[in-house]
Amino acid sequence: TNLIVPVALSTSHAAYTSVRVEPTYMVLGQAAGAAAALASNGDTGSVDIAKLKKTLAEAGQIMQ
Repeated sequence: TNLIVPVALSTSHAAYTSVRVEPTYMVLGQAAGAAAALASNGDTGSVDIAKLKKTLAEAGQIMQ
């Protein structure tokens, strides 16, 4: 519980090699940090996904 691991992805070996580039790790880290900050402000430790998306969009992260 209460653990965020942004780089332990559930992907095939082929997809993982494309994800393993540094900019992708930085984006994953940014998202994990924002999620951790939102979780620490809540009562249950859960993250409101809509609020997380809004936070990331305001920070300039591109999401698809």
